[in-house]
Amino acid sequence: MYKLDFVAKIYARLTFELRSTYPEAMLAQYPRGAKQLSEFISGYLNHTYEVARSDFYDTSGASPEEVATAPTDSDVYSLVMIKRRPESRTPGQLVRRPVRIHLNTGKMTDGEALNKCWRRFCGLKEVCQAVIYEELNSDGDNGAYPATIVFKEVNSLFEKINNEPFSLWDFDDDNYDFAHFTENAAELLALGLLYPFEHSFEHQKGLGSSFQGDLTSVDLLPIAKHYKVPKRYVELMMTWTGLAAFVAKAETYLDSVD
Repeated sequence: MYKLDFVAKIYARLTFELRSTYPEAMLAQYPRGAKQLSEFISGYLNHTYEVARSDFYDTSGASPEEVATAPTDSDVYSLVMIKRRPESRTPGQLVRRPVRIHLNTGKMTDGEALNKCWRRFCGLKEVCQAVIYEELNSDGDNGAYPATIVFKEVNSLFEKINNEPFSLWDFDDDNYDFAHFTENAAELLALGLLYPFEHSFEHQKGLGSSFQGDLTSVDLLPIAKHYKVPKRYVELMMTWTGLAAFVAKAETYLDSVD
């Protein structure tokens, strides 16, 4: 599977559905509401979402089982548990799939608790994990998505992922671990919903041909504040050499959606 192509298709489909659902003027207002986007995706996928906020490392009052399954990696910002879709009592009726998102209030960023930009991004990123799950499991619950039904498996997967940098350049490398890909793809989708790729591409072009990736020479904080996304991801977009090709691919798919 050509992985970036896969992400471009999903982004195009979500963009089409957003434009078909909301007025253009509403979509042009920034920052976009992460909660509204999550609710839109919930309806699109026929899911229900529950968000839990807690300090992952505070186990006081927890049961032995909860302590045993608590995340231990200090870099875990958030977790998602995608559960099996309940059986319907009505033939032909599709029951909403329950999805539980955990946000780590104990995560520290530059000496401060996880700020609003990170909370918005992490929550929507986990919602995008559910999008990828459905895409990879379109034929049932036994598809290609990495096993994340059991809490312990979720912890193990994310502990591995969070020890690695986000790497767009490796997406289509045959050796690129598929579990890392699904995590990074969710990051990319969430970023594109909050900070559309068409915008980041225009901002990248605005840096000029003389820009050689030296982030110390530019102030990207105003962009991060305007869209309310972590500055780390704005920096990523400004240095991603494949952004133009990705935007062109997504626009091609968007034109073909009906």
